[in-house]
Amino acid sequence: MAQKIVFKYADIESAAVSIDSIAGQYREKAAAFISAATNAAEPWKGDTKDAFIEYISTGNVYKYISIELPEMVEALATVLRGNATAMNEADGQIASSIRSNMQ
Repeated sequence: MAQKIVFKYADIESAAVSIDSIAGQYREKAAAFISAATNAAEPWKGDTKDAFIEYISTGNVYKYISIELPEMVEALATVLRGNATAMNEADGQIASSIRSNMQ
């Protein structure tokens, strides 16, 4: 366990905003990848083409790179914000306790 906690709410919020931005970048790159992959398969013929495009554009690949991965990254930002809020509240409770014991 740490001997001390140095906590700046603004720094943690800034990190969370950066992490959210990364999730957005993942979504943008996923869309570009899906577009490139489906465009590359466009000249193909038959069921293989249809199955490949479906797999990339609506199937497991789409779900992972467009939804699940960005959501996992956003969850990290949520955890940071939740921890920052909890630490901020604990700091306030400790300060309040000290003040109430001074009377």
